[in-house]
Amino acid sequence: MKISTLEEYAVRCLSQLARAEGKLTIGAIAELEGLSEENTAKVMARLRAIGLARSLRGKDGGYLLARPPEQISLAEVLEGVAGELFQLERCHGDHGSRSGCVHHAECSLRPMWARLEQVVHDFLSALTIADLLREESAMRTVVSALSHRPSALDITTAAEPDRAAPSS
Repeated sequence: MKISTLEEYAVRCLSQLARAEGKLTIGAIAELEGLSEENTAKVMARLRAIGLARSLRGKDGGYLLARPPEQISLAEVLEGVAGELFQLERCHGDHGSRSGCVHHAECSLRPMWARLEQVVHDFLSALTIADLLREESAMRTVVSALSHRPSALDITTAAEPDRAAPSS
């Protein structure tokens, strides 16, 4: 998983809208985030297109959040801007000199990648734009609490193979 610049800017711009508790212009958002107005306009157009921001036209125009910040998850933002959060390129398409995975019938990697995808999605779904308005120390507490949920990495070890060193 790699967070693109566009995805980061989208989260930052939405955070500014939430913090403002009212409308902001492209220029104001750009200045607050240290971005160019051109980049900010592109980000805001994308956020409007996916329904996370709305625009008001005219002399007193600007941008507003489309919903309260508590109702916009980070997963929704990232998926809306760039598509799937976690893409398994290795489980599709060409693999070396063969056209398809040689492990298509039995693969011990596939469940691991799928679980990692779910953990990332669940973690980002639990965080909202409103959470990002917290002070850094408070946000660390929130992230730590989410990281210690029992379901975060619920992996059973009952069927774990013997990891003892092979005898010689």
